[in-house]
Amino acid sequence: MKQQNREALFWGLLTLIIFIAGYIFLRLAYHVADALPFSQEWVLIILGTLVTITLTALLLNKQTEIELKKEERAKFLDLKTTIYFELLGHIQEVVIKGRTDPSEALRMRMLSHKLALVASAEVLAEYHHFLDIYRRHLQNLELDAQETEDIMDALARLTLRIRADILGGVDSQATQRIILANNDIYSEADTRR
Repeated sequence: MKQQNREALFWGLLTLIIFIAGYIFLRLAYHVADALPFSQEWVLIILGTLVTITLTALLLNKQTEIELKKEERAKFLDLKTTIYFELLGHIQEVVIKGRTDPSEALRMRMLSHKLALVASAEVLAEYHHFLDIYRRHLQNLELDAQETEDIMDALARLTLRIRADILGGVDSQATQRIILANNDIYSEADTRR
């Protein structure tokens, strides 16, 4: 950040110096060049060219900086989305199998570390709540229908936080009603199959 401020200050000072030096040069050159035809026009052309080059360089540097930040944000969003989907995929595998083992728990811990790198504070708080439910129901390494339902409800709330983190401001109350209602579509008999 300091490097960017220094660079912006450098280009701003350079532009100011060129304007001041150009003004002084123009005043002197106009008096000296009165006797020569077209000399004043040449002085103006050279001064205009220097100012144009300086301003163009300043604008190109700013545009490049903005493009780099935009690309950085896009890559970070891609990384964040990848980690979120990896987490959701792992939870899906555990819930579908209806059981877990120590390697699955280790994988979950590794995903937790990845999540800590990219997730917002709201996602991490909801994830902590999800983990409490997840651990409690998987202590016996098997899931019954009610435990699966509890995990799915907690996962729905976590998904809402993830969605808000990726997309920004989202109407979470309306979305929460829809996602939680989707959890109730299937009966308990369907979840046992």
